[in-house]
Amino acid sequence: MALGPKTFDLLVYFAYHPNKLVAREELLAAVWPSSFVEESNLAQHVFLLRKALGSVGSGEQIVVTVPGKGYQFTATVEHVARNPVLQGQLRLHAVESITRLVVEEEIEDEAPEGQEQTDNGKARRWLAWSAAFGAVVVVAAGAFASWQWLHPKHAEHIDLVLSEIENETGESNLDTTLNEALRIDLEQSPYLNLLTRSRIRETLVKMQRSKDEKLTAALAREVCERNNGQVVLRGAISQVGKRFVFLLNADSCVSNKSVAGAKAEANSREEVLAAVDQAAGQIRQRLGESAASLDKFQVPIATVSTPSLEALRAYSEGDQSFNKGNMRTAALLYENAIKLDPTFASAYKSLSWTYYNEAEFSRAAEFSKKAFDLRERTSERERLNIETTYDYLGLGDLEATARSLKLYLDIYPDSAGNWGNLCNVYTELGQYGPAIGAGEKAWQIDSNSGFVADALARAYERANRFDDAKRVAHAVAAESSNWGTHSTLFQIAYVEHDAANMKINGEWGFAHQSARLSLNDLGFSAAGGGRLREAKSDFERARTEALRDGNVEFAVQVMRNLAGVEIDLEEPAEARATLDGLKGEGGSLNVGGGTLGEMAFLRAELGDLEAAKHFADTVGDGSKATDTVLVCCRLPVLRALMALKGHRPAEAVDLLEPARPYQLRDFKVPYLRAEAETEAGSIAAAEADYRLILDNKGVDPIAPVYSLSHLRLARLLVLEKKTEAARREYQAFLNAWNDGDPELKILADARRELTDLK
Repeated sequence: MALGPKTFDLLVYFAYHPNKLVAREELLAAVWPSSFVEESNLAQHVFLLRKALGSVGSGEQIVVTVPGKGYQFTATVEHVARNPVLQGQLRLHAVESITRLVVEEEIEDEAPEGQEQTDNGKARRWLAWSAAFGAVVVVAAGAFASWQWLHPKHAEHIDLVLSEIENETGESNLDTTLNEALRIDLEQSPYLNLLTRSRIRETLVKMQRSKDEKLTAALAREVCERNNGQVVLRGAISQVGKRFVFLLNADSCVSNKSVAGAKAEANSREEVLAAVDQAAGQIRQRLGESAASLDKFQVPIATVSTPSLEALRAYSEGDQSFNKGNMRTAALLYENAIKLDPTFASAYKSLSWTYYNEAEFSRAAEFSKKAFDLRERTSERERLNIETTYDYLGLGDLEATARSLKLYLDIYPDSAGNWGNLCNVYTELGQYGPAIGAGEKAWQIDSNSGFVADALARAYERANRFDDAKRVAHAVAAESSNWGTHSTLFQIAYVEHDAANMKINGEWGFAHQSARLSLNDLGFSAAGGGRLREAKSDFERARTEALRDGNVEFAVQVMRNLAGVEIDLEEPAEARATLDGLKGEGGSLNVGGGTLGEMAFLRAELGDLEAAKHFADTVGDGSKATDTVLVCCRLPVLRALMALKGHRPAEAVDLLEPARPYQLRDFKVPYLRAEAETEAGSIAAAEADYRLILDNKGVDPIAPVYSLSHLRLARLLVLEKKTEAARREYQAFLNAWNDGDPELKILADARRELTDLK
């Protein structure tokens, strides 16, 4: 029988006071000590208790309403001394029960020595309830007050809107800082669910107001009502001499009545953050959060983030720029926050994501490691965020990242951002079903988040659900500063031969500080249509833009992309010249085995197996065992390529097996495996792999190997004497390359082969 924490507490109080008329005021004081709670809240929990008890009997007969006075618990309760009960344990069980339902509650405290533990190490409390005709027997040890500490793993939560703090001190720099500090304090709680900034902006637009309008208490209440919230939290700070007074009030969104309040004072400006901590803790308690939850999920702001008001202000302004998609400005602000406080773990974490979003993966890994080393200075919530970031950016351990995100979401299930992160991780693993599940959960929580829309639209695209991808992407595209959303729309327009939307979305980055990213996409799409000259121009322009931005890592990446395209289009001399131009710029090994790993693969494609062998021997020694992409994808592909170049195709097929669970994260695995299977004489298997690629166009529709799979499949079908099917595949390839460069040998060969076939 599932009961929330307060409903369970109500049942226990009734069990200790059977057949007694208990006034509403007494129940409010007992179940919500030191909190201001409306009677409607009590009535709701009585309703929930009756509903639960009604599943095994008559809830109305067990919890009776005495009009105008209170409630009476009519079941018979007997106190008995049974087996010794451990300190703090509460056990209810039924005598002569006809039906037994078990309610389990978990506490975070360590169990005393000898107490039974559950699998996750938490002490178990259980309550067994009998149906009608049975008596309830209560066995208890320790102080009765201990029951107030009980809370379940999934606590009920309060949906809350945080208005902007009224600053009466005259110090304008406190505005942003204190709002951020209070948000950080409150977000530690698994009990409070703060309405996201993007949902607030969406609501303001629907109210025909500016999405950036200051959220006053009155405006916050209307936003709260429109989102079916429960509480508006409004704060105010004033100054008398050198002393600061911070007030925090929680008002009902429905009645506008005050339901809780808190006050804290600071003797100086340096103590203001501590006053915010104190008031936030009081308000959390008075809104009904359990003492056990507060004990675990309440860390002072000076510890969880920074004791420096100036650093916190820079960090908050960095978040504002980050949320608008302005990564460069955000990075400068985070760097300033770190300069002001070199131990600011959250600033390092956020800085790592700005570099990741700018495709500077080495620096992203570097700063994620610095955040990880400082994680003990943060709250439980932020520590989980930092560990997840390091798993992903620092170690490349995608499986561990998924596990960490699930743990986080188990505690904070309303985090749209981390549901979106989980969507992205599954997408990177090529597991698009789970990716869509996580993304849809994020979208349900916050359908106005550009980040969430980007993640979910990409997952839909990869799963060939193009209409769903467009629906989600278009919902935010007009307001989004996220290049990824427009990249997804560009790729779908490419699939659908929609020239107008290809132009709009393909060139979007030119006006939004993302020219290098747009040009990279344009380069791939040109190559996918056999237009190598155009692709080369786009990639070279992308390199110029990247160098202008100071992004050397991306500048090297786009030239590797060009070399890869030249290899795919069977122009090895041009590919070799492109790679030779990168001598001295090969970079270092980053997460996923990128840079050096990609260079080794390209060199192996051109016949330089020594470089590939050196890379495989160097990084395949187990030192990078946690890097999912490197260990499970890049190394197997590289080793298979070396075997294939050594004319050992069957061995190449076997070497690709570790990559099979991730084979649709891109087309590298099935494309290389089909080539090896063809050389090994496994024509049917090769045909199946080429069809696997062609049936999953959304995985990477602008990749040249997609259109080339039509050509390779056509040649296989000729070997199988399937002439009509072969003709269709040749024609599909030539249609895709309708505007291809006529001097390309591969295009001329395809035209000749089709003519010969006819």
